[in-house]
Amino acid sequence: MENFEKVREILQQQRKEIISGAEKVLQSTVEKGVQLFPDPSDLASIEESLGFSYRLKEREKKLLRKIDEALERIETGSFGICERCGEEIEEKRMLARPVTILAASGLAQIVAALRALSAEGIQKGHMSLHARSIAISVGAMGEEVDAVSQAMVLENNVSMTRAKEILEAIRSGKN
Repeated sequence: MENFEKVREILQQQRKEIISGAEKVLQSTVEKGVQLFPDPSDLASIEESLGFSYRLKEREKKLLRKIDEALERIETGSFGICERCGEEIEEKRMLARPVTILAASGLAQIVAALRALSAEGIQKGHMSLHARSIAISVGAMGEEVDAVSQAMVLENNVSMTRAKEILEAIRSGKN
């Protein structure tokens, strides 16, 4: 997706809606006024309402920050690139969630890392995660990442040198 104009429009509309909603909440709070001596049940309702409003405002503030960051990435030309794996983020994903910073494969890597940590234990899971990171850093992509990292873990030799050797062997076998 070369032209991000549609995504920019979606982000700007979401930003406008959040700011408009905040202005409405502020206006309604001013219009309602505050009772000087509310009874206990009114006070409990007010506190509950305020607590909910604050939680909602925090979520909206985070989303607004993500929207601004996405708009900045569009301006700088880094929008649409997964921050985890460096691959292009799918157009459907960007249109569905324009603030996304992960491609499906980047998200899958995170899920795999979490699964490795929880299923295999922290030490072994960390080794698998480290092996995947090294595989990616030497240029492995897609299925190569899994093949290189699994081979290093099986050999108990997780290193840049070994990752390069395995990747070269995989690629020479494909040609």
